[in-house]
Amino acid sequence: IGILDLVICFLLVYDVIFFYTHLGSFVNSVMLWATVFMIFIYFAMRFYIYLLTLTFDLKIRQIFKNALIFAFLGFKRNFLATVGIILTVIVNFYIMWLYTPIGIVLPLIITVGLCMFMATYAAWPKIKEIMIDPYESSSDTSSEEEDEDEDISALSSEGE
Repeated sequence: IGILDLVICFLLVYDVIFFYTHLGSFVNSVMLWATVFMIFIYFAMRFYIYLLTLTFDLKIRQIFKNALIFAFLGFKRNFLATVGIILTVIVNFYIMWLYTPIGIVLPLIITVGLCMFMATYAAWPKIKEIMIDPYESSSDTSSEEEDEDEDISALSSEGE
């Protein structure tokens, strides 16, 4: 998944550069903005791709399909996490400009972890709500039914 992620990111950045340098026609302008939209969607999908990879045993196609669905379902959380990540990077660059030694160490220690925390904090509740909770509730009801069956069989054997 990491190599595929790298290829997709490269292609999206390449498309933006290509369409930006070839502006002049309406079609290229539309394609540029469509590519920018795809970058934002893929950025939100990345919040979910790695969580789905770690949490569930899914095929790559299923991971990307579910990540795309979750990117749209969790739009508000994804948008706020993206704003938080952008603000974190801006503050990091400002600190680097203001006081270089801390600005150089900051990305190595805090910035990457804080950005990943924001992405996970935005993505996990949707994954839990849609994929984990229904599974847990169905397994809880089936285990309760099994417990009731065992209780009934234990009572009937005691009466004999």
